[in-house]
Amino acid sequence: MKPSNRTFTLTIVISGVLAAVVLYSLAKSKPSHVIRVNGENRGLQTAIDEAKKGMPEFERRLANPKPDEKFAVKGTFYTPQGKEYLWVRSPKLDKGIFSGILDQKPIALVGKKFGDPITVPEKESVDWLIKDSDGMHGAYTEKALLDQQ
Repeated sequence: MKPSNRTFTLTIVISGVLAAVVLYSLAKSKPSHVIRVNGENRGLQTAIDEAKKGMPEFERRLANPKPDEKFAVKGTFYTPQGKEYLWVRSPKLDKGIFSGILDQKPIALVGKKFGDPITVPEKESVDWLIKDSDGMHGAYTEKALLDQQ
């Protein structure tokens, strides 16, 4: 084979391998579960109200966690496209601010990705979750959104 034919063949093979890698990556990726809601969503608003009522108990347990407990809080993040509600795992509360790890892939929140450290003002939290040996507690908005699907 001539050098130019070898180069052409090698280019085709490498392009095919790269295309296969990209397609495989896309097939294996798990995008955030996205549900678009409007401000008139009564079920979601009721869920947020319930979650806020339970927030003092969540914060009490967060301050004194048991070894088997895992925590998350859902915060409101403001973007040019509107509000985006995202879960933050392993939150710590200090002076009215939750800090933790972003537990979802944002859609509209610029400059943040899954796994990034992030903060949420307590007043911008809309839900909470505690997972322990008894199961899962909270996650009111998740339940409301599942009911609407």
